[in-house]
Amino acid sequence: PTTVAFAAKTSGTTSSIRSLAYGNGVYVFGTDVGGISSSTDATTWTARTSGTNFTIYSITMVYLTTQKELLLSM
Repeated sequence: PTTVAFAAKTSGTTSSIRSLAYGNGVYVFGTDVGGISSSTDATTWTARTSGTNFTIYSITMVYLTTQKELLLSM
């Protein structure tokens, strides 16, 4: 069997993380109060504006443009 080791990391949010996605070299999580953060290394997180204060239960697509804009399908 393959063994995978996980290490605890700090997300930078005090809200509960409800969704997590990875795509195109970017990790993204959504929170229970509409928060979104992104990271390219899963260690350093950047808070983003989602435009909602509702829980983000699902993130299905992640794309980071050349201008560093984060486009999501939720």
